Formats: sequence, structure tokens, C-alpha cells
Amino acid sequence: MRYLYILAAISCLLSCREKIQRKEIQIPDRYMAIDTTDGKQYIAILKNKDKNKNADLSEKEMILVDSLIKIVVEKYNDSAKINFEERKKKEPKVDLELSNLTIDLKKYKRQYSTTINQRKQKQVFVNCFCQVRDNEEWKVEEVIVKDGGRCYFNLLIDLSKKEIKYFSVNGSA
Repeated sequence: MRYLYILAAISCLLSCREKIQRKEIQIPDRYMAIDTTDGKQYIAILKNKDKNKNADLSEKEMILVDSLIKIVVEKYNDSAKINFEERKKKEPKVDLELSNLTIDLKKYKRQYSTTINQRKQKQVFVNCFCQVRDNEEWKVEEVIVKDGGRCYFNLLIDLSKKEIKYFSVNGSA
């Protein structure tokens, strides 16, 4: 079954449409349970505006990126849960749900932009969001949003070091 997923990913890579300068890659279901976009895609790989810095992602790198995203989101959710419990103790009458404070990755679309930095290290900027105005435009244009809270977050992953350089969740207005 694993080979079927690998073949599907390779097939998807080979059949990408260059006219809109994007690649569609599906991470196998065991990595992401629900497709939250149009039934076909929840990840868009955007081309870097500086063509000299573009870099492709292998399937192995895609899985690494996915696992690092999950790790940082788990840490964020653990922190949100602690803050939620502390707030409930201090203000028991406040109507607040833990699900409104945590990130459920199954509800997010992702944009990956891969570059090679000055030290020749491959880095991936990951932009995640749970709402978007146009269900097609996000596949080719970076989504930039001010505020929006936990519905919008991004991170920078250094693939060479297999580490997260930064993680940021948007603030709420």
C-alpha cells in the first residue's frame, strides 16, 4: 500500500501544470486525514520570486516538513491547553472553549515556498490558514493576512538542520 502512495506522489509531481507555476503534492492519508480544500489539494508549492533561489522538495522532505509542522503545532496546542485551564480556574464563568484556542491541522490549507539560503541550506517557508477568500488563487499566490488569530500561522523550516527556525501565529484584532 505504501508503494501505491509513493507512485501516486510521483505521478502527481510529473503531471504538474507549469503554466500556472505550481506543483500539487498529496501527502498520503496517514499524514493528513482530511482534505479541507476542493477535494483534490490542501498543499500548494509556490515558486520563489527569485528564480535563482528556487528548490524542489522530495517526498522525503515533504514528510519531514509535515512531521515538523505537527511537532510545533502540538507544542502550541499543549501551551494553549495550559493557558486555557489556568484561565478557567481564574475566571470559571467565562464562556471559552479549548477548541477555539488550539490548531486542528486537518482544517488548514498550506503553502510551501522553498529556497536555498546564502549558506546553501534548503529552507521551506510554510504558510497555513483555515480560511481563504478564493479557493483557487491560494494555490498560486501567497496568502497574506493581518490578524486573524490562530486561523493563520507560518513557520520557517531549515531542512538541512531538520529544525524549525521560527513559528508565528497571527494575532487577533
